[in-house]
Amino acid sequence: MLIRLAWKSFKKQARGYLLFFFSMVFAVMVFYSFATMTNEQLLQRSADTTRNVISMLALGNMMIVFILIFFMLSASRFLIENRREDIAIFHLYGLKYYQICLLFIFELLFIGLLSFISGILLGILFSRLFSMVLLKAMDLSLQVKFFFSTSAVTGTGLVLLVMLGLVSFQTFWLVSSYKLSAKRKEKESRRRISQLAGWQKGLAVLGVVLLLIGWSSAVFYLSIVRALIERAGFIGANFYTMIGIFSMCVVGTYLFYGFTLRWYYGRKTKSGYQNLRLLSRSDSLFRSYRERNFLGSVTILLGLALTFLGATAAMVSIQMNGVTEQAPVSLMMDHEAFEKIQPTLDQEVNYEHQTLTFKTVGGLQQLEFPGEGVEERPEPIDLIALSTYQRFRKLSPNLAPVSLNSPTSAVMLTPFQTVFKDYWHYSRDVHLVDRDLTVQQLETNYLGDSTLRYARNLLVVTDDTFENTQGITYQIDAIEVADQQEDILNQLVAKNVEADWIAPITADLNWRNQQLTGEVFEGDFGKENPDTYTSYRSNYTSYQEAYRANRSSSGLSLFVFTFVVMTFIIITASTVSLRQLSDTSEQKERYRLLNRLGIPQKSLEQLVYRENQMLFFPPVLLGMIHSFFAIYVLSQVVESANYWFVYLFFGILFIVYSIFFYLTYRYQKKLLL
Repeated sequence: MLIRLAWKSFKKQARGYLLFFFSMVFAVMVFYSFATMTNEQLLQRSADTTRNVISMLALGNMMIVFILIFFMLSASRFLIENRREDIAIFHLYGLKYYQICLLFIFELLFIGLLSFISGILLGILFSRLFSMVLLKAMDLSLQVKFFFSTSAVTGTGLVLLVMLGLVSFQTFWLVSSYKLSAKRKEKESRRRISQLAGWQKGLAVLGVVLLLIGWSSAVFYLSIVRALIERAGFIGANFYTMIGIFSMCVVGTYLFYGFTLRWYYGRKTKSGYQNLRLLSRSDSLFRSYRERNFLGSVTILLGLALTFLGATAAMVSIQMNGVTEQAPVSLMMDHEAFEKIQPTLDQEVNYEHQTLTFKTVGGLQQLEFPGEGVEERPEPIDLIALSTYQRFRKLSPNLAPVSLNSPTSAVMLTPFQTVFKDYWHYSRDVHLVDRDLTVQQLETNYLGDSTLRYARNLLVVTDDTFENTQGITYQIDAIEVADQQEDILNQLVAKNVEADWIAPITADLNWRNQQLTGEVFEGDFGKENPDTYTSYRSNYTSYQEAYRANRSSSGLSLFVFTFVVMTFIIITASTVSLRQLSDTSEQKERYRLLNRLGIPQKSLEQLVYRENQMLFFPPVLLGMIHSFFAIYVLSQVVESANYWFVYLFFGILFIVYSIFFYLTYRYQKKLLL
């Protein structure tokens, strides 16, 4: 009799378990696919990226585990709360609480076993697709074969058992603390929360005020940082400002759900008495209050997930933009190395060529870090003649047009200009050993990898200044070939040139009494004189190598975090659906009564629609607003980054929640009406 009663109870809740089951299947599939890719043989064939790939996939798996734990604990809690009447019946039949717990735990284990088997089967089918997407994202030309990993299956099973163990412990705690008077207390709480005291209305207003202050602070982020930077330093000003904005948004969000929405739904308006709006507001008032902590947490986590994805996309775009700075043409190499392979190049490829002449001199240019002081250290500075720069623009069109106002004018090329231009300030005055120059403007450096040269600072100067300044002259050859000949060029370089650090120089410079003295000479004498500055330069850099290295790491990061965020969006939408459906059985009587009172079917459908709408979309919209302002802060710090990818996920988030909203609405309408 008891077994039949338990089975009947389970079948009655089977539809509620269905969404839980499908979400678990999806999560197990993604976890298994990531674990399979970690062990897959194709990764072992790319030894230079294997460690990074395994580490990133392991990080992605760990994030998915935390998402799964959050989902399973939240879902199981409300599935149990939805069966309070069953607990009472089992208790009346003489079952002890630990026996009732065992019944629920066996149900969860049964659902977990089905989810594990289905997720593994789907993972086996889709892991190859995920591997292909990963290889495409990393731009690796490897053939993907079917691969089954027993260790991935074992690892997925162990993780699922651990999570089911946590859920079982939670089940035992919830059932053992269950009280038969809970139902009566809930009805009392419905009446109690319908009215707000004065201090509660104050908190409702405070929630909105904190949100507006947080968002406004994001808009004026740079101004706030500049105001704090002298007191707290560069790092401290940014840290405290970000923490302050985040704290105000978090507190404001929880107050918004706990009091602001409660006040909004409880207000009385003329339109509130039409089309059952009063009833829907009453239900939304109670539901928003009961779910206030959950909705607040989902809102904050959705905002953080989108912001994290936006930061990752920004770093990827910076990394890929840096490829053009690092290798503006197909190949840049030391002149001696070029002369070694020039006869072979003439025979094998068609190319454009230009020789760039640089000169390394001793110099000093102050660099100010706001709030951190001024760096005033003499070091080598590279010079390039204006005529050479202008000729190279034909091969590298990304270079900015440059003209000099006077013989002592210079244009500074720096890779920091695209990212930190609002924070790091270079002095306009540049002191050389035998002359002073004035920087008239700063531009992005598209003259190749800085390792090809000796100095971090590069100045475009007049031809006369270049010729008359004493220093060490060296040459770099720029080679440009058609895209279809990139592979041939790199194969020739790999066969004939070994990557190495070459031609060391030593700078013995002093800055005293606003005067620069000393010289820069060839050779490494750093061991003989520790006070000197020694520098080497690399002998070549290749666009194809730079592109593949950056594309591999950036594609891997974007792939992992995209799947993690997508999993989180689907899991949270599933959790909202479960919470909405958790008390559907209790609402049946109310809708039957409304139907008997003659309420039209269309009005009842609108009531179900509004109740679902008020639960699904507030966390989506508020989370997207939080993320939008967080991305706006990032765009002020890193202006050169591209954020279109995260804005695409704004649409994906809205679409996913809309799908779950519609399915929940249709399913609930079918059950209630």
